Amino acid sequence: MSEKTAAFEWRGIAIPNSHFLGTEIVAKLQADEYEKEELEGALAVVKDGDRILEVGAGLGIVGTFIGSRKKISKHLAFEANPELIPSINSIYHLNGLDQTHEVRNALLMSEPNPPDVLQFHVHKSFLGSSMSKSEAHTKYSVDIPTEDLVDVQKDFQADILLMDIEGAERIFLKHANLADVRAIIVEFHPEHYGIVGSWVCKYRLLKAGFRPIPSVSTGNVWTCERR
Repeated sequence: MSEKTAAFEWRGIAIPNSHFLGTEIVAKLQADEYEKEELEGALAVVKDGDRILEVGAGLGIVGTFIGSRKKISKHLAFEANPELIPSINSIYHLNGLDQTHEVRNALLMSEPNPPDVLQFHVHKSFLGSSMSKSEAHTKYSVDIPTEDLVDVQKDFQADILLMDIEGAERIFLKHANLADVRAIIVEFHPEHYGIVGSWVCKYRLLKAGFRPIPSVSTGNVWTCERR
């Protein structure tokens, strides 16, 4: 089977056949535990007509699920791992989201004057691929183009920010201007920066005027709205 065909259906969306669908991911999907906190958070805050900016698209499953449940205006995803782009485009296409969903193989940067390219490390397991190199796990490193959050937001005008970027959220939240964003769904990664680093991220969100929604927030995943 090619990635243009569906392997199975999950929560009403078609999941394309892909060698990235390992036993761990399939088991989580079958147990309805795949990115559960992010999905529940999205259903709580996304409204019809919203524009969603996703940083760290993974396999595109979360963005596709949101697009299947809400009549969003536009979904723009950034994914640094070049190996995942065909799978993301496939899941968008299989679910009829070509007109609303777009993915870019780029790193979205919030710090001032970002470099034109940065090195990204593709790990043997795509789940761990990140800006951090690991001698034990890195398969290869590749230069990925960057885009400036200020420029993207000026053009895209996102209402919702959805972020899962394997530890890079600490730097992203340090510099990000989120004044025009209504709600944020973010996964924290204390394995990269410790518990103190998680609280630094949370403090930055609180300082920016966001408050977590208790019913759909956990220690490592916050769904928060501007209050």
